[in-house]
Formats: sequence, structure tokens, C-alpha cells
Amino acid sequence: MKSKMNRRESITYLSLGCALPFVSPDISLQGMVNLKAAYTYVELEVSSSFPTALPSQLRVPFAWNYFGLGMEGGMTKLSLKAKVGRSTKELRLRLTTALDSREEKEIEVSIPDTDIVLGILDCKYAPVLQLTELVIDTQYLEQIEEKGLQIKLVKGNLPAYFFSDTNAKERGNDFLFPHLLVVNKQNNKPQDVFLGQLKSLGALQPFDWMEGCVLDGLWQIYSRKKDAKALDTIKVHLDLYFDDQGRLIVEDPKSRIADNIVNNIEATLPFAVLARLYPEHPILKKVEQFWEKHQQNINATITAEGAYTIAYPMAVLAEAWNRKDLAEAALHQLRLRKKLVFEGDNYLRYYPEKDSRTYKNWARGLAWYMLGLVRTLSILKDTAEVDDLLEELDRVTQFVLLHQQKNGLWNCFLDNPDTTVDTSGSAGISAAIATGIREGLLNVPVSKAKATWKGLLPFLTPDGLLSGVAQSNRGGEELQRSDYRVISQMGMGLMGQLYAYL
Repeated sequence: MKSKMNRRESITYLSLGCALPFVSPDISLQGMVNLKAAYTYVELEVSSSFPTALPSQLRVPFAWNYFGLGMEGGMTKLSLKAKVGRSTKELRLRLTTALDSREEKEIEVSIPDTDIVLGILDCKYAPVLQLTELVIDTQYLEQIEEKGLQIKLVKGNLPAYFFSDTNAKERGNDFLFPHLLVVNKQNNKPQDVFLGQLKSLGALQPFDWMEGCVLDGLWQIYSRKKDAKALDTIKVHLDLYFDDQGRLIVEDPKSRIADNIVNNIEATLPFAVLARLYPEHPILKKVEQFWEKHQQNINATITAEGAYTIAYPMAVLAEAWNRKDLAEAALHQLRLRKKLVFEGDNYLRYYPEKDSRTYKNWARGLAWYMLGLVRTLSILKDTAEVDDLLEELDRVTQFVLLHQQKNGLWNCFLDNPDTTVDTSGSAGISAAIATGIREGLLNVPVSKAKATWKGLLPFLTPDGLLSGVAQSNRGGEELQRSDYRVISQMGMGLMGQLYAYL
């Protein structure tokens, strides 16, 4: 078992020549006590002899404890720290990935000293902070309470690593650590439970486009709904990613140590919210330098993500720093992405050298494109000529509305009925539409966005997490076209953005 010191409780950094703190307010789930009567978390104690030493260039985030599973590592036992209770309607075992995984992994779950195999935890291409769950038949509850659970890696070339303890549980992130979700009754307020979970440390994601979606969702809720707890949550999230000197303490998308480095174009999205709160934070100059240094690379392969992860934070900084050149650069990034459109269809990536495009009408690609347009235009529409971009926003909006399903959602590939719904892409597309309506950029019925919200609610788990999300895009189009879906805080951030504009 790996043991590390906890990250500090607060940090300071220089801004405007003064030391300003990231405060650490209480964002625990105490306000959700009544809502949580419908469910509880039973913590699991991990007993594992598998070695947890990592290569020197790799790191688990936040100095949290973790454990490993290997094909040759034998069994790992999970013991219940409390009784479950006999009114239980449903049991779900959950583990959260602590180290990036780029392969398909399967973990067999059984009851020790028996022949009972309860099922397989299916972990495909899991990023850090990915929850994986297995529904367990309640008929086995008494034996599980007595004997615990046993888990074993049965598929995977490399070990799997998961968070192992609750060293920050009191701050509201208890569902990130090994637990049984115990469902006692139906929760009749799914929206309230969802918002409570989003406004907690449990919504943490890797500090790149994924955390950017969460922070942006919290920011929109704060600014649109005047929700002070959403702002507190942003500050507590940021507290975990910056040290006492204001240095960014992060890992890159492959879990390699990347402290105080802006490591890819998708990783600049979180700085949009940082810039709104602390426009003179010194790392923002590093972000600008990264854009300048990688300008050629940014323009070489054109991606839909860049509309949201580059143009949008550029626009925020342009406004904060009163920089006309950055505003022009942000609009340029949007106009570049018109090349993703071909014969009326919308693509995720365009390769100019090959004149080829991939991921035709992928829902999340459309979400990135549309969110980049509405977020950037909301900031710059009154200071620049943007009629062509407003026309493009209207075009793509009309396109997606043609493919909206009766339940208000969109298939993972919009025009392919053989692909199932992606709740994250649906939330992002609808958030962009709702934002466009409220910001005066679009003239379409808000009922279209409200239908999406209604359609998303059945995908919330009993404790308010968003399921039905197409996995992080690591397994290529084949995985995206499959029925494999996950629980994702990133998707919750997009859903939060939709909520903010309804």
C-alpha cells in the first residue's frame, strides 16, 4: 500500500503584486444529508500485496494513496468498514482509476473462500479519476458483509491502479475512493443530487480539457445562478492543482509528471476560468507563450476541440488583459475550424496535408465546436466583426437540431442510428444552444435545450453522477461507435453548463 503526505490545505501565489489565497471553504455534502437518505457509501478497506512503486516519470495525483492490480499479483481483498443494512435495494461496487490506462482491462470480482464470481469491472482506456462500477445482486449481501470482496486483474498487459483510501473524504469526495454504493430508495430529486455532486471535490478531473469542462460548468452556474457554492468549489479544485508558490502541480494525459508545464492545446481550457478569477496569475503568461510557440502546430492539424480549448480561453484573456491581438487570434482560431465542415457534415479533425477528415458528425466534436463558438462570441461579439461566425453558429445549430432524438439527446455519431446516445456530447451540444439563445446569438426555441435536460435525468446514477458517457477518445472511432459507456465528471460539467442557461 502506498502512503503519501496529503497536499496542503491552502496555497498562495503572487497576483497584482499581492499574495492572494485560494481559499478552502467547506464544500462537503453536509447540505445533502436529506437527499443522501436515499443512498449511502460504505467504505472499503484495501488489503493488497501488489507492489505499487511507479516508474520515476509517472505519478498519481494529489499525493493520494493508491493500490495496484497485476496479472501476477494474486488477489486483493476489499473489506467493508460498516454494515450495509437490510433495506438495501441495490449495491454497486466502485473503483476510481489512479493512473492513466491505454488498454482494455477487466477485473474479476468475487467473494473470498467461495466459488461465487459476482461479475467483471470493465475498464477500457480509462483516464485518471474515471469511476468504474459493477452492480451486485443483493442476494449476496450477507456473505459480502462477512467475507468482503476479492478482485483480480484478468485482462490487461499492464497493471491497473486505483485510489485506495479516503484521506480527503470530509471535503466531499468520498465517491472517488473504493466503496459500495448502497441504494435504499428512489431519489425523487435527481437534479438536486446532481448539483450537489458537481459542487464537490468528487467532480475532480485531470487538469486538461476534462477539468476544464467541470470548471466551466461551475463558473457558468456561479455567474448565471449567483451560486456561491459553485465558486467555492472552483477555488477548492484549484487549490489541489497549485502549490504554495503558485506552481501548477499536474501530470500529463499519460500520467507523466508535468509540473508547471502547459503540455498540449487541450490543456489550456481550465485557464479560461482561472483567468476570470485571477487574471494576473503568472502561469497565464506561460499559457500565452505556449500558444505562440506552438502556433504552427495549432494550425497544422485542425481540431474541433481547439474552438473550445484555445479560442475560448484566448477570448477570456483578451477581455481580462484588454488585448485586441488576442481577441483577433481567438476569432482566427474559430475561422480556421470552418475547414472541419465538408459537404454539410462536421468533422472532429482535418489534416491539411492529406486533405482528409475524420470522426464525421461525432457528438462531442460538435459540442466542442459549438461551445467554442458561443463562449468566444459571447465575449467578443460587441467588439469585432463576427457576422460570418454567427452565420456558422446558426448553420451548425440547424444541423444538430435535425438529428435530435425524441428524448432530447443525440447519438454518439449524430447521423448514425446504429450508435447509441452519448450523454456528454448531448449535454455539450445543448449547453451551446442554450447559451446561444440566452446570449442573443441564436433564435431557436429554448424547448429544444429543455428537452435535453429532461432526457439526461434518467442517466443519473442514484447518487447523482452522469452515466451514458462515451469514453475518453483514446480507443479510436471503433470504441466511440461501440455501446461502451462510462460515468464521467467531465460529462457532469457539460450538463452543469446546460443547467446554468436554462
